[in-house]
Amino acid sequence: MDQTIRGGLVSLAGISVVRDEADGDHGLLEAGYRTADRVLRNLLVAHLVLIFALVPLRGTLREAILWGGGTVAVGWFVAWRWEGSVAARLTLAAALQTISMLIIHQTGGMIEMHFHIFAILAFTLLYRDWRVPVVGAAVTAVYHAVFHMMQMSGSGIRIFQDHQGWGIVAVHAGWVVFEVAVLVYIARILEQETRAAERLVTLAGRLGQGDLTARAEHGGGAVGDAVAAVNNGTQRLSDAVQGVRNRAHEVSEVAQTFNAAADHVTSAAEDVARSLSEVAASSQEQALNTQRMASTLGEMARSIGSVARRSEAVSAASQRASTVARDGSRVIEGAVGGLDRIRSTVVNAAEQIGELGARSEQISRITRSITDIAEQTNLLALNAAIEAARAGEHGRGFAVVADEVRKLATRSGTSAAEAADIIREVQQLTTRAVETMERGTAEVKQGAALANDAGAALREIVSVVDQTVRDVGAISQEADGMARASRAALTSVGVDPAEVEAGSEDAMDALVTLSRLNAAAAENAAAAVEEINASMQEMSASAEELSQIATELQADVGRFRTQDGGDAEMEEPAPPLAAVAGGPAAWAA
Repeated sequence: MDQTIRGGLVSLAGISVVRDEADGDHGLLEAGYRTADRVLRNLLVAHLVLIFALVPLRGTLREAILWGGGTVAVGWFVAWRWEGSVAARLTLAAALQTISMLIIHQTGGMIEMHFHIFAILAFTLLYRDWRVPVVGAAVTAVYHAVFHMMQMSGSGIRIFQDHQGWGIVAVHAGWVVFEVAVLVYIARILEQETRAAERLVTLAGRLGQGDLTARAEHGGGAVGDAVAAVNNGTQRLSDAVQGVRNRAHEVSEVAQTFNAAADHVTSAAEDVARSLSEVAASSQEQALNTQRMASTLGEMARSIGSVARRSEAVSAASQRASTVARDGSRVIEGAVGGLDRIRSTVVNAAEQIGELGARSEQISRITRSITDIAEQTNLLALNAAIEAARAGEHGRGFAVVADEVRKLATRSGTSAAEAADIIREVQQLTTRAVETMERGTAEVKQGAALANDAGAALREIVSVVDQTVRDVGAISQEADGMARASRAALTSVGVDPAEVEAGSEDAMDALVTLSRLNAAAAENAAAAVEEINASMQEMSASAEELSQIATELQADVGRFRTQDGGDAEMEEPAPPLAAVAGGPAAWAA
């Protein structure tokens, strides 16, 4: 364990103190211990003036030098060498009570000087360690018992002005026990509040680093309530950030799906465009062939059979064109349906991101609440410092504690401000994502409109091609009839061939006209598909931009450390900040 108790004895002036490394693990307490050591160490030295001033009363120069000087030297050295340790504060408590006994002896057991014992016990409350007043009281009890027996034996040591019985000693001891009991209770309360404040400092530091899994144990009192409020606010902030992270991931997936659908529609549109180009080329070729056929109708008698065969080929090509146009119409209808689904998905994602913006505003209110708590704590610390200043010398220790609490409030306010800045960045990214989704929705609507136009054009093509198939079939039948009639007329009856040629020219003119109409309709449909392709490319670019924004949003939110699930265990608070904690080095020899 990090808090393993490592033994070691420090023997000074007959006092053996066990070293405990665990006492150096608390930052604010360690700082308070060191401050109290310096204050009481200086107070111990200041007693030399009083001790030597009392020498003329009963001629106690030797006691002042040996007893008083030795006690001050030992206490000051231990408190200086092991400042902040248990050894230092317990040694100072014993040394100050030893000085109390010397002062009582120098004044001949004056009862008023016994008040010094109670004053020193009250001063030890500055440590917020219940062991210090207990040790002071124990030293006082030993001195009272020993000095009383020495006074009764006539050794010259004075603890009371007159010879008193053990009843007076018991009365004094009772009042000491009463005061020590109250001091122990108050010291425990102060220690708990200091530890709670220390945990709040640690929590604020981890929140400033973006760790939203940090929690601090809270106890009673105002500081404990503040820690509980910060824990609750941190939990809500963690839930909100986790929600933002999930929504950003969903937006990224929607953008990827949108991009894939756009690529699919673009590919389908390119296939339709190629098919329509083939249809247009075939129609143009048919028109050229028909023109060449029309130029040779002068040989009607020899080529009517060829006309019939070509009419059948034109009919087959027209049927293929009709099939391709129907397939293109189905592809366009599927693309329109896909665009509608994409538009619905993007609208839902925009609504979710809008909700994230509202949640971000709630998070901003939470950070403002944390800032208000920090300001109120700072004001309370200032009031405590003013009250400590009014108390004079006895309030100096409390002024130190108030200053530490004020620093804590300042650091909490700074961490809350940093969290507020990050939330504002998240709100800006959310706004950008909503704007991009709105542009994507508009592009989807435009693409759907173009796809509908292309579908209408393809339906018109299908209608024209169907009519062409019917007309070509009629022409083929007429050509067959003309061929049979021509053969019959030429073989049996003398019929003028010019009449047959005129009839064939009329049929071929109609075929040329239909072929040209078919080619023009195919070219128009191809142009519409090209427009759809361009629109889908624009939508693909918008999807890539949306994906980039989602990635940036995930990166910003990723700076926060959150719990993946609501049932995840809360982590233990991190160790106190190094700037506050003194560490076990205070025990180094």
